Amino acid sequence: MATEYPDTQTDAWAAIQAKLPECRRRVLYCIDVNRGLPLWAVCIYLGLPVNRVSGRITELRKEGLLKDSGRRLINPDSGYPAIVWVAVKPGETIGMFK
Repeated sequence: MATEYPDTQTDAWAAIQAKLPECRRRVLYCIDVNRGLPLWAVCIYLGLPVNRVSGRITELRKEGLLKDSGRRLINPDSGYPAIVWVAVKPGETIGMFK
């Protein structure tokens, strides 16, 4: 199966995933396979309350494993826009050096 990342990056990504605690790993995987999701959508996909997911997103962001995609989706409950988070792959940069 062809991927968009070289095998070394794929191996590094798998190693990162293996080191994460279970809930963080599930959140990161959910966001990654969906190519970006807002918090509320992650909660729906995983069947978890917002208080179980929001902290994991903060932790993953601080670790440099998630970033703001710049896209927004309207939260159907609040009617307000929400950040669409995307996974940062090994070798990717965050911020002005994209």
